[in-house]
Amino acid sequence: MKKKINVKLLRQVQQAIISEPKLYDQNDFMAAVDKDGYTTSLSNKDTCGTKCCIAGWAVKLSIPAGQLKRYIRGQYSTNNKAKKLLWLNHEQAAVLFDGVYDDWENEYFTSWPEKHATAYLKAKTPAGRARAGFNMIEDFIKQNA
Repeated sequence: MKKKINVKLLRQVQQAIISEPKLYDQNDFMAAVDKDGYTTSLSNKDTCGTKCCIAGWAVKLSIPAGQLKRYIRGQYSTNNKAKKLLWLNHEQAAVLFDGVYDDWENEYFTSWPEKHATAYLKAKTPAGRARAGFNMIEDFIKQNA
């Protein structure tokens, strides 16, 4: 029997990245952003200005703000918590949470399907990257719910 995923939380993540596209970055699990949009240290920041990937958003939307900093320490604590919150197995989490990287020859390195990785990399704006992430989540839900 196939394990159900937490579609409700994935829908909340979709809405968050569309509503706050400047705070979505698939290559950064959780990072504070200063008033100019630059990534800064989280040590003195409050979490409302945190830029997140899909895993980061799942954690940010689920954990009370006062407890969030413990998950910001590193990728693995964030990903492990998000995996549990979204009810994903290891393979599902590996695909959904993967970063989308570009090399010098415009090839990508990711577990995302090619159409979503290409859309993310070719997006010229935060809104375009957020739309690519939204669509990736949508297809992920269709394939795994």
